[in-house]
Amino acid sequence: MIRLTRLNGEAFYLNVDMVERAEAHSGGTAIFTTGGNVYTVREPVEDIADAVRSEKAAISRRARAEGSHPNFHVVRGEGGE
Repeated sequence: MIRLTRLNGEAFYLNVDMVERAEAHSGGTAIFTTGGNVYTVREPVEDIADAVRSEKAAISRRARAEGSHPNFHVVRGEGGE
């Protein structure tokens, strides 16, 4: 999740997997989510893009450190399927 600031100064956290796109608008940046929500925030588009990239990289690093599939178990069906 990344920390963002609404135009009224209220901070909130947004799941980076929900970000579809961000566009610069007068007075802020509009963030469009995959769920159809639009958030207008104070942070510039470039800062949001950097934060999303950094968070996704951190998630990837944590996943590699835990192993390829830490909670994944193969369950064979009948006949070895």
